[in-house]
Amino acid sequence: MTRRVYVDTAWKSKLHTCYDPAEDGFFEVEDLAELAEKYDEIYVDSALFPNMWPQLKALIDDGARIFYFAKPWTWRRWREKYAKELKKRFGRKKTDYGDAYILSRIRDEVPKAFAEITPLDVEFKPLLMKERTPARQLMRLQQMLELGIDVEDEIRDCEKKLNKVRS
Repeated sequence: MTRRVYVDTAWKSKLHTCYDPAEDGFFEVEDLAELAEKYDEIYVDSALFPNMWPQLKALIDDGARIFYFAKPWTWRRWREKYAKELKKRFGRKKTDYGDAYILSRIRDEVPKAFAEITPLDVEFKPLLMKERTPARQLMRLQQMLELGIDVEDEIRDCEKKLNKVRS
């Protein structure tokens, strides 16, 4: 039997909120890698933060399959659909526990709403995320140059930064 857990991921020092449907219970973990021992499939929300990639890599290396919610623009609709159930269970419709619970309900109703995170993803996406900021900054500086603003020195510095990240 496949053991599943649903996780509302947290940023920085906040704990990740988890829902285990087999036990119909909630718990919190500091590090996602803690879930590897007990669960085969881990479903996370769409908030994949930069500091999570090493944790996801450790989970995949331990043999867990990880899925993320690939349709975050539909989140409001899901929360509205389960508003009464969340209000009854948690006293309000917006909670981290409620979000983890909603993920389990989405998976039951629309399994294709989740996409699997592969070993390639955990290797390359962190690098692409590091590259995105200086690339955007360079693009903005080039637009400023086209408008006649003197930013040639900043462009050279930004190009150096971008090349350093890419190498």
